[in-house]
Amino acid sequence: NPEVVIESYKRYRERNRAKIRARLAASKEGREKRRVRWADQGAILEIYRQAELKTLTTGRLHVVDHIIPLQGKKVSGLHVPTNLQIILGTDNIVKNNRFEGM
Repeated sequence: NPEVVIESYKRYRERNRAKIRARLAASKEGREKRRVRWADQGAILEIYRQAELKTLTTGRLHVVDHIIPLQGKKVSGLHVPTNLQIILGTDNIVKNNRFEGM
């Protein structure tokens, strides 16, 4: 049930704000290391716009997900258009920074 998952995550965020902020700071640092100058920034922006449009038209949260996580345990991807996909927010929570390929 997506609503139950969202409510559970909200409660978790309220109880663990400091932990989440620390994780986000580390994530931001890792993300910056995986941005490349040659990436098509216009294409990346368009993918984020498409996700926002899907959210508005369907009424369900859609997010941009990295197919190969930027900070995976076995492999790390880049912040480039070919590594981005639009998925439902609930599916992104379930995916949990995993890469099933290879």
